[in-house]
Amino acid sequence: MEASKGAAFNTRVSITIISFRCRLADADGVSAKAAIDGLVHCGILRDDSPSEVSKVSYEQFKVKNAAEERTQIVIEEVR
Repeated sequence: MEASKGAAFNTRVSITIISFRCRLADADGVSAKAAIDGLVHCGILRDDSPSEVSKVSYEQFKVKNAAEERTQIVIEEVR
C-alpha cells in the first residue's frame, strides 16, 4: 500500500476495532485488514506498516438487535 502524503495522522498510531454484534465472533474471527487498508487508501493513515501502526486491538460487545450492530474504529496517536 502506498503511503499518503497528506495523512490525517502524522505520528505512529494504535487502532482499536470495536464490534457491536448480535452474535459475537470467536476471538480469532474478527479482522480489520480491509478497513485499515481503506484508512491508508483514503489518506487517514500514512501507511499500515509497523513503523506507522504500533498496535491493533479488538473488542466486541453483544447488542440486542441488528439495528444496533455497528463497527467503531478508534485511532489514537502514540507518542
